[in-house]
Amino acid sequence: MHALVIEDEPMIAMLVEDYLTDLGYATVTVVSREQEAIAAAVEMCPDIIVADEHILEGSGIAAVQEICADQVIPTIYSMGLVDANDIDELLPYAAVASKPYTFAVFQRAVQDATMKARAFADRTT
Repeated sequence: MHALVIEDEPMIAMLVEDYLTDLGYATVTVVSREQEAIAAAVEMCPDIIVADEHILEGSGIAAVQEICADQVIPTIYSMGLVDANDIDELLPYAAVASKPYTFAVFQRAVQDATMKARAFADRTT
């Protein structure tokens, strides 16, 4: 399985990469710019996306919206405090892992995003 991480803080990116590896993701691509994220997803479609809102150039949210415009990919927004209703408006099957988070919180977000994406895909097909 392949994961795409859109994060510009190196320490957080490494932590997320470790968490994803521990959860069985064989390849993890880490990018820090919106256009890099879109290009990486075109090159290898991810099985899951973890995105921060504020990145070096552009927005993790905008990158996810572009990547998921015509496909359902489980997505976790890795952010500070955020209202879940705001996220539902952006991407109804996304989960949120509020920073700082533990492995258990992150794992729960992965499970939540995967479950929501499957349910969303089932409703739209």
